[in-house]
Amino acid sequence: MIILEKSGLVTAIDADNLLISSANEVKEVKDYSTMAGFEKMFDWMQSFSEIRYARIYLPSGQINANNDLWHNLWEKYRKEFPLKYVYCPKKESTNPWEKEDNVDLHLIEDTQEMAKCYAGRFKYFCLASGYKDYSSL
Repeated sequence: MIILEKSGLVTAIDADNLLISSANEVKEVKDYSTMAGFEKMFDWMQSFSEIRYARIYLPSGQINANNDLWHNLWEKYRKEFPLKYVYCPKKESTNPWEKEDNVDLHLIEDTQEMAKCYAGRFKYFCLASGYKDYSSL
């Protein structure tokens, strides 16, 4: 865990859901930029408070498919705040209705752990996702 020295904003980002949601935009909007979308999201977060720590959760398929995006985000923001990528490998499933990736599980468990570890040391917590699977948090 990162030590938070000052109060601010901590965020957990479900990159898989955001990329799936943005895939539809790419088809509909000329010159759509996923990087610009992430930049706008970070700008919006920083309008509330300075970002102190960001975690981006990725399934295996998104790591290589968007390697340039992840590198460019890290290069742009690494001096502003710690940006950590959390690799969420696929899991073996015996249930055909269960999702293969476990991004949701990783994000929920890590978010609960971050809330306990950083209790009282952050002003805002932002959960970025393309749907409301995380409403229980």
